[in-house]
Amino acid sequence: MIVINKDFENNITAVTLREFQTEESECFLFVFKNVFTGEIIRANLQDVSTAKKRSNIFCIPGNLFTLTGFYNYSVYQNPDSKETEDGLKCMERGRAKIVSNPILTKVFTFDVITRKVYG
Repeated sequence: MIVINKDFENNITAVTLREFQTEESECFLFVFKNVFTGEIIRANLQDVSTAKKRSNIFCIPGNLFTLTGFYNYSVYQNPDSKETEDGLKCMERGRAKIVSNPILTKVFTFDVITRKVYG
C-alpha cells in the first residue's frame, strides 16, 4: 500500500516495476481511482531512482488529490507520455491511502543506566 500525504508537495514512493518493463523508458502513467466516489486521477511521472535495477522511485505531488481516503492505483509503462491508459501495458496495481495530516512516528527514548559491578 502506498501512503500519500496530500499536504506534502512531493511524496517519495518506491515501487518495483523493472521486472515487468519491456521498453526502456523513464515515464510511467499512474491512474488513481477513488474507492468511494469513483473519481479518476491520472499523472505522468518520471522515475527518479538512482539504482534503476533495484527499484523505481517517484515523487507524487500531494496536490493531485482533492479527497482523502482509499484509492486503487494502476501503473502503466508510458514511453510516449500518453494521457490515457488505452493500449499501455499495466505494470502494477495496488491500493493507496491518501491522508491530510502529517504521519507522526512515535519515538521511544530511554535513559542509559550505568551500574558499577565491582568497586
